[in-house]
Amino acid sequence: MIKILNILEEYELYRVFLDNNTSLLVDDEDIIKYQILTKKELSCTALNEIQNKNKKYECISDAFKLLNKKFYTTKEMNEKLSNKKYDSEIINNTIEYLVDNNYLNDEVYINDYVEFKINQGYGPLYIKNKLYQLGLNNNFNFTIEMQKEALRNYFLKSSYKINDEKTLEKVIAKLKKQGFYYDIIKEIYEEITKG
Repeated sequence: MIKILNILEEYELYRVFLDNNTSLLVDDEDIIKYQILTKKELSCTALNEIQNKNKKYECISDAFKLLNKKFYTTKEMNEKLSNKKYDSEIINNTIEYLVDNNYLNDEVYINDYVEFKINQGYGPLYIKNKLYQLGLNNNFNFTIEMQKEALRNYFLKSSYKINDEKTLEKVIAKLKKQGFYYDIIKEIYEEITKG
């Protein structure tokens, strides 16, 4: 028999500390099934059964620790958990759990990311490429009005003083590199300078 030294709540589970210098994550069902609170010890059979389930809980716990630091896409979470050497079945079940409980939501991630990048002055081509790199093959529709608004903000906030054609060419090249379309850049520049 292995003695239970302490029990701490961890996210939606409980971490059980044992006298063999190990710990296990268990759920409410295990607490009741193995009478962990009342017996204060585990048989070797119970320990083996819990250890088999424990890998799933450890993976969920690691996922929550990651999510406490930043938002992740499902692809990023999959890569992070794979690096921790979990089986693909456990990773898939963990990601399914996170998605079902709205801890991972690629749609929300896309909307927040797009808004953030537009506010930073990036255009649709750049943002779509970055979303693709993040594993978010999406059909986010960048309207022409969204692009125009981002460019208006850029030109109004820009520290560049466009006094000559050479400076304008540099600004246009920079904006094209940031993912904007040439025609829209020219249109908004002319709108701003005439208005």
